[in-house]
Amino acid sequence: MECSDCKKIYKNIQTLRKHSKICKKKIKTDKIINKFILSDYLEYVDMRIEKIINDSKCDETLLEDLLLNMFIKSNKEKVNFAKKLKHLQMNIGKIWQIVIGNYKDFIDLEEGDETGLDVKSDKLKIIMEIKNRYNTDNASSRKTNYGKLSNFKLNNPDYECIYAVINEKHNLGNDYIIKHNEQNIRYLSGQKLLDYVFANDKNIIIDTITKKMSSII
Repeated sequence: MECSDCKKIYKNIQTLRKHSKICKKKIKTDKIINKFILSDYLEYVDMRIEKIINDSKCDETLLEDLLLNMFIKSNKEKVNFAKKLKHLQMNIGKIWQIVIGNYKDFIDLEEGDETGLDVKSDKLKIIMEIKNRYNTDNASSRKTNYGKLSNFKLNNPDYECIYAVINEKHNLGNDYIIKHNEQNIRYLSGQKLLDYVFANDKNIIIDTITKKMSSII
């Protein structure tokens, strides 16, 4: 099924509808004609972050747990704060996909893309699976994501396939090659990842996103 606006193909009507809501609202900046203007990009990202946070409200109903109910009832504020923090963390991955996927030569593949991956640049020959934290994936999920990257690499050997992690154990991050299904997957994380993607724009982008999150949380 084809999006009438951007002509992108989706497997079913549900994922097409989700995509179309975003596509129709997307700002038609100079990026469309291959010109990147940082201020337009930051304005667009700002709008998308606010929408994600505002559209995703945390259920403030107190948790029920047979063995913890006494603790929960006597620590309502702490429990609600923990729930809100967890809820926010669940949306951070989506935000990073938007931030990276709309920067310069990258595109956000969004939900339902046939590759199952997050961000791609045909110009730079790069495709990424993005995770907010190094421990977001359990062993099974990480193996699945490596599989998606290695499958893409097998069919597109000229692309660099990256497992991208924003928050690493050490702020500097890591940069090394993983062999999966006989294919080379690049593990890139932390500041090394951010420098790789944003180069000289890194500080202003991170500062802008941080301030936006602080203003709406």
